[in-house]
Amino acid sequence: PTVEPQLVKQIAKSEGTVLGKLQALVLIVTIVVLVLTLICVSTTMMAIVTERRREIGLKKALGADNRHIVAEFFGEGCLLGALGGILGSGFGYLFAQSVSMNVFGRGIEFSPTIVVVALVMSILVTGLASLLPVRIATNVDPAIILRGE
Repeated sequence: PTVEPQLVKQIAKSEGTVLGKLQALVLIVTIVVLVLTLICVSTTMMAIVTERRREIGLKKALGADNRHIVAEFFGEGCLLGALGGILGSGFGYLFAQSVSMNVFGRGIEFSPTIVVVALVMSILVTGLASLLPVRIATNVDPAIILRGE
């Protein structure tokens, strides 16, 4: 019988095309999720700054400079980002392990590199999302805030 090697090449090429499209789709979804996360974290930090305006005004009236205000809110945001990155990595690994066991019948390897990348990305995203709220916190006028306006 004659064997047609062209068919195998064609199937491999087709699978490569599908894989490339799936990778592009995953990249697009990842970017969309990062942008939405930026918006959510920024909104949350803005609410925290708004809620603590009197506290910020009091600190500034007592002599705290903008560096201290920035350090407090930026540090708080980055700490929450690190915590989210650690929890997300842990739950993500458990979820991926479960899916892999159910779909493929075998587990996945733990990759410390992925955990480090996820942790760094979560800190960067929360740090970036905290920039605008932190800037607003430094623009608080203590006299107006403490007067109750």
